[in-house]
Amino acid sequence: MYLKILLILFLSSISLFAHGIFYDVTEGAVNIRISTANNLSISNADVEVFAPGGNLAYARGFTDLNGNFAFMPDSGGKWHVKVIVPSDHGNHEKEFNIELNEDYKVKDFDRVPVERYLGFFSVLGIMLGVFGIFSFYREYKRKKIENRLKS
Repeated sequence: MYLKILLILFLSSISLFAHGIFYDVTEGAVNIRISTANNLSISNADVEVFAPGGNLAYARGFTDLNGNFAFMPDSGGKWHVKVIVPSDHGNHEKEFNIELNEDYKVKDFDRVPVERYLGFFSVLGIMLGVFGIFSFYREYKRKKIENRLKS
């Protein structure tokens, strides 16, 4: 019984990372790929790009079916990107910066904080889950032996 409950809880918790917006930036024409935590492309996300020091959007549009949005910068510096993904329970918004060299190549961009620690927490969660299942199973066996001895 305990194992079934744990299995159901484990399988239902896999989709907890489905919410959130992740992105990646490539060089050339600056290409931004918008995706979910489990690497599913988000199409039709509203993207606005602001030039360094600019208040008006330099480029505005929507991601394609593969979650890609590209723009051609006209200067180096820190570009600001705003992404809005509509959903049935409200908009999900993400803002980040892209640093470009003077030759318009991507120097750096803000990384998603979860991205840095996702591997560590995934391994930790799996280890704790295995330990929890082992502990419940051991306790189940112990109680089963105690009940046999009482009979």
